[in-house]
Amino acid sequence: MSSGNKARRACLNHRENSVPTSYTASIHEGEATTFREFALRCARAMMLLRGLREPVDAPLPDVIVPDDLFKRRLAEVRADLAKAEALTDEDAERGAMLSYEHALADVRRSNDLRAARKKRYEEMLASVEAWSPPTAHHGVLRQFMVELLNADIRYEDYSLVEPKRMTGQEWKKQEVARAKEDVEFYRRQWANEQASAEAATRWLSALKGSLPD
Repeated sequence: MSSGNKARRACLNHRENSVPTSYTASIHEGEATTFREFALRCARAMMLLRGLREPVDAPLPDVIVPDDLFKRRLAEVRADLAKAEALTDEDAERGAMLSYEHALADVRRSNDLRAARKKRYEEMLASVEAWSPPTAHHGVLRQFMVELLNADIRYEDYSLVEPKRMTGQEWKKQEVARAKEDVEFYRRQWANEQASAEAATRWLSALKGSLPD
């Protein structure tokens, strides 16, 4: 048998023993499957319909409903914005102080952890540098360890700057601006989700109309 025939035979054997995808399983099993059923099943693999979570053999809807996650988040961040805009001077001062205390604690905790790691690396580096390799080959290992530890020491060789305490009005302005950014982000996301659902509905309608019954 020629090498070309062997390759074709191997390919056929592979296909005969392969596991079908969920899209072609009914054809593989010899179940009655129309072209329309097969096309609609495969349509779930298209990007526009990737959000559908039902099994591939479930009937496709006529209308794709947008996921309301972004709608719900939009409502939440709008509430956050209203809350930020309604802050009194006293509330803003309290919020600024709490924000500062939390940020300061985080920075100091991070700096302490970084300093402790750097100290451990430096102690290990001192041990490595004090070691006398028994052969030149062991010297390569020593150099490798030195380079590793020096790289980690350089990475840890800085400290985060402690935050500046904002006034109540500065903090309120920051919170309002952040909430507005969130509102705009989720507004766009919800609009895109609705547009995608409408596009998917049109695409699916056109597909169904093009397929034989």
